[in-house]
Amino acid sequence: MAPTNYAEVGGVYLGMDDVIHTLEPGREAAYSDMSIWDIHRTQASLLAWLQPSVMGDVLLSLVDMMVQGGDLPRWPIANVYASCMIGNHAYQILLDGLVKGFTDFNVSQVYGVMKLEAMTSRPHNGRDDLYNYLKYGYCIGGYKNSSVSKTLAYAYDDWAVSEFAQHVGVPEEAEYFLKRSKNYKNLWDEDHKLMCARTVNSSTFHCPLDPELNEWILESGDFTEGRITVMTCNTLSSCGVLWRSCQRVDSLVKYEL
Repeated sequence: MAPTNYAEVGGVYLGMDDVIHTLEPGREAAYSDMSIWDIHRTQASLLAWLQPSVMGDVLLSLVDMMVQGGDLPRWPIANVYASCMIGNHAYQILLDGLVKGFTDFNVSQVYGVMKLEAMTSRPHNGRDDLYNYLKYGYCIGGYKNSSVSKTLAYAYDDWAVSEFAQHVGVPEEAEYFLKRSKNYKNLWDEDHKLMCARTVNSSTFHCPLDPELNEWILESGDFTEGRITVMTCNTLSSCGVLWRSCQRVDSLVKYEL
């Protein structure tokens, strides 16, 4: 079962810096093997309610990886930044823990790394096509793979950064990242009622000919492991204005269920 306890007898484990560390008193595990892209909306949040001691160690394990390796992990395996999938969704796990009362980590330190990752290229789990995301407000279709999925993921991550900024008392930075979190709107094609790719500084959208086509291959296409309808509805579920304007919502939800 994942996440797995990477610590051995006596609480020793090999960190992201390839140095042997020992768990602090009160810690039960150094967790790794986390498919964060898969679990940040589901298992991680559930652990906070059902197994809070496990959730506490998950949060501290993420922070330990950050301190030891310099970045928050995207998909840690043992003591390695696997860098699988997209986004920086450890942000949402940490934020979920924070708002539920898990405060045993340095919130300001975590925010500092989140901000760094959101603004600059990083050696581990950096945001691919960050330059265009910052310049145009979306990742460029046809320039980098999974441009739509990445744009939506980065916007969601920016919202989490904004929430952390509020917690550490920097409202101007919170407002900046909150504004960036609206970048998903830049890919909303009103004609098709779908999130679609765009090329450089273009108002032209490029939507799949078949909206129900699965684009499961990570190496190609504008979507990561999912069809365009899934990516659209995952985003719209938290965005009332666009959700209400989506004429195909009923059929999409029925189809997916």
